[in-house]
Amino acid sequence: MLQDAFLKRIQLQLYPNRKGIYEEICFPLRWHPQNHENPHTFIEKAMGKQLNLNVEDKNFSLGINMVVSRVADKILNKFKEEMIADEFRVDQINQRGQPQDRGQTPYGVTYRWLWEKKFPRMAWDLAKEVAVPVRDQMEMIPYDQPVPDPDERVIITRIPKEETLQKGKDYRLKLNLYDTGYLLLINENVNGEKFLISPSKAYAEIPSCRLTEPLYLPPDDDKHRGPLAFDTEEELFLAIVTDKEVKLSWINEKYYNEDVSLNEQRLLEIFEKVGKMSDYKAYKRFFWIKAQAD
Repeated sequence: MLQDAFLKRIQLQLYPNRKGIYEEICFPLRWHPQNHENPHTFIEKAMGKQLNLNVEDKNFSLGINMVVSRVADKILNKFKEEMIADEFRVDQINQRGQPQDRGQTPYGVTYRWLWEKKFPRMAWDLAKEVAVPVRDQMEMIPYDQPVPDPDERVIITRIPKEETLQKGKDYRLKLNLYDTGYLLLINENVNGEKFLISPSKAYAEIPSCRLTEPLYLPPDDDKHRGPLAFDTEEELFLAIVTDKEVKLSWINEKYYNEDVSLNEQRLLEIFEKVGKMSDYKAYKRFFWIKAQAD
């Protein structure tokens, strides 16, 4: 989802006039993380199927090596200055006719730059655009309501949920998303300040938090964890569910509130790791906050 949106943005920058149909089809296939380990011939057949060609014909060929080279050259020409600013030595890339180190081929270098540098810078804004809006799957409930025993599921449906939140009131977030997996949960307020809710010792579990059933954040009333409370007019919660654990350098068992605030460097690290994954889903919900009545 998020990776597809990113590749589409780059594709439009590379081919704004929709010229070079083979290259335009090749780019989102060859440069997609889920296809990274597949050979060029796999991409060639996938392209052929999109073009309604008989890929089983023994004479079938799109000249895939040349197509990939042209796309890589297009990326290098379009983003050369940005790549150099990111300390990518584009002058040392293996050219055609030289012994090939796959990591230093035009394809290898442009692939690494797109997912290690370009994607993390664009990912947060893209994630907010493409995440699936949810309502009942992401709810705020009063913090003073006890977390129900998972074996007493009938109680769960009776917990009152808040549609509009009150400033200064304590809350607990209830998640019941469609997927199972590892949870990354980021909160952004209307001022653009971002906080990592999961994984986090302050609100969730370290080093990872898995979604297997309705999840409450914070999960208990441990004195080291605090309730959720808000003092701005709008709060966004964006959940990314991954099939593999996202290990973050600053998260460890010894931290409590220190791991919550997300600066630009931490946000880049999150999306650099997410960008390399082949499967994940994103969900979002906005909450509106009003002042408590006197």
